[in-house]
Amino acid sequence: MNCTVTYQGDREVLVIAGELNIEHAQALKETLLQSLAGTGPLLLNLENVTAIDLSCLQLLCAAHRSWLKANRKLTIASCSGVFSQTARDSGYSREMGCSIDVDRSCLWLCHEPLLHWELADGHNHGQEVTG
Repeated sequence: MNCTVTYQGDREVLVIAGELNIEHAQALKETLLQSLAGTGPLLLNLENVTAIDLSCLQLLCAAHRSWLKANRKLTIASCSGVFSQTARDSGYSREMGCSIDVDRSCLWLCHEPLLHWELADGHNHGQEVTG
């Protein structure tokens, strides 16, 4: 797992690449907790994730709930086909979020096509993922 953090205004952009599995779960948790200590929204770029397992999917779900409870946004900007397929195969694709997801920002909604995102330059840097 390799993580890079950049900022677009008050928004933190966390780019995660490589494998996200049980071996990397603690490092992912620590990275997400560092981001939660900030004050702005978090945008995850997962387009270079080559593998992910249930432990890291659960961490991302828990992180999203933590951001919601802190009245902040955590969204996935783009993700690899491997990420989307694993989320679907693991039963994470949903038609509605959990009970605290009142703004329908659940990470597991709308995986086909996935979210688009724009940086401060106004250009769409997201990637549609269809499966």
